[in-house]
Amino acid sequence: IGFFDSDNRLHLVGREKDIIKVKGNQVPCQLLEAIALQCPGVREVAVVGKPERTYGHVPVAFV
Repeated sequence: IGFFDSDNRLHLVGREKDIIKVKGNQVPCQLLEAIALQCPGVREVAVVGKPERTYGHVPVAFV
């Protein structure tokens, strides 16, 4: 859940769910965010689930 400010920057203030179901497996968003934060140059990240017909959802990271 987020909003765009007057400079068209995206601000994330929360999420609808903390778990993404991928191929029947429950994947915590925080786990994927922690992994992404270990990558050089990544200072902030938010992971959400995007509906996908084959897998149920796929994780999408906003860096």
